Amino acid sequence: VATSRFAAGGFATVVVGFALPLIALSVTGAFLPYDVSVALLIVPTLVSNLFQSLRQGHAAALETFRRFWRMNLGLAVAIAISAQLVVALPDRLLFGIIGVSVTFFGITQLAGWRPALPTARHRAVVETAVAVVGGFFGGLSGIWGPPLIVYLLALNMPKEEMVRAQSLSFLLGSVVLLFAHLHSGILNAVTLPVSAWMTVPTMVCMF
Repeated sequence: VATSRFAAGGFATVVVGFALPLIALSVTGAFLPYDVSVALLIVPTLVSNLFQSLRQGHAAALETFRRFWRMNLGLAVAIAISAQLVVALPDRLLFGIIGVSVTFFGITQLAGWRPALPTARHRAVVETAVAVVGGFFGGLSGIWGPPLIVYLLALNMPKEEMVRAQSLSFLLGSVVLLFAHLHSGILNAVTLPVSAWMTVPTMVCMF
């Protein structure tokens, strides 16, 4: 079951640019402990977003990374801090937080809601706030895409650049999450090999 969900997540990721954690966590969380479900996401998310980030080459990726350096920095710091809460909070509370946030995001997108484009004067503040909120949820669940995607949609970016920008942020977040959960113990000698194995169906379906 888990393998099929990671395969479905890989397919969705290459079509719309994200969704692997949303699909995989929603299913694996039904029959695995929360911390194990999060651990399984880490390596496939890292590898798949590395592939997505570099599809237009290293130069384009570097340019986009520089443009959104503030968002990526805030995201990385927030993930590193909130990831340590996974071992301290009960599974039911964590699933509840993620369920409510993902449902809210889904409803707003189905309704066609788009936030107003932030002015140049306020863009730095908005970008930092989006990164911190996304990073907080990302450290708890491995899902930090919704706030970032809503912000990038508001910027009316070309599709390829938007996918590259979100993939770079997801890649950086995955690296931070990898080290954070090596430290927390969630990613260990048991969960790390399984997480690596889940990369296979993810990438097969992406290609």
